[in-house]
Amino acid sequence: MEELIEYMWLRPKITKLNVDIFVDDGLSYVRHNHNLKLFVRNGYDKSANEFIPFLVSSDPVILDQSVKYNITYEDIFSVQEFISGNLSPLQAVARKEINHTSFIQTIKPNSHLSDKEGKSLAEISIFKDSAANLPVCLWIEAKTAAQKHQPELKFRANHKQRQIHEYSSISLTNPPTIYTPQDTPLKENDIKELRDFVVSNLDSLLNILTG
Repeated sequence: MEELIEYMWLRPKITKLNVDIFVDDGLSYVRHNHNLKLFVRNGYDKSANEFIPFLVSSDPVILDQSVKYNITYEDIFSVQEFISGNLSPLQAVARKEINHTSFIQTIKPNSHLSDKEGKSLAEISIFKDSAANLPVCLWIEAKTAAQKHQPELKFRANHKQRQIHEYSSISLTNPPTIYTPQDTPLKENDIKELRDFVVSNLDSLLNILTG
């Protein structure tokens, strides 16, 4: 990826992310006539030579949906949170309004999950949205976590939930019940797809919890 040589390489010790990221630090997006991007190494080893492009915006979506991820979904979410939390300095350094030193001093390193959240997520398996043919990624908690409350699937319904580490959930019951904050409405069709998925796969999902 020839354009990447124009980007500033930020290692995990600076960003507190688990992956290397590459930041436009000199109007590369103008020269190549595209939206402002940030690239993430698609792997944890320095030999990984594939990169995931993220849009640098308040909604930092992945720009190449064909990429097969070699990093975890939590690390993807952490990158998106890093972009959202550092939008102004990322834009300023790309426009050459601040230098490298000022940029490093200005950015807010990734704020890791709390110990409680980290332990909870360590007990969760992920269903990728495309694999399950659903509008969202789903997390199903393993037996040790599920014993604490009603068995459920967790999901993040929008980017705001990723920013504040908040989840919506759907119970593993028939019929299933969806719990989501009032300010996180779901489309009727999305609700139907989620409920149909749970009902159709209820035994298998419960087996994950009891297996």
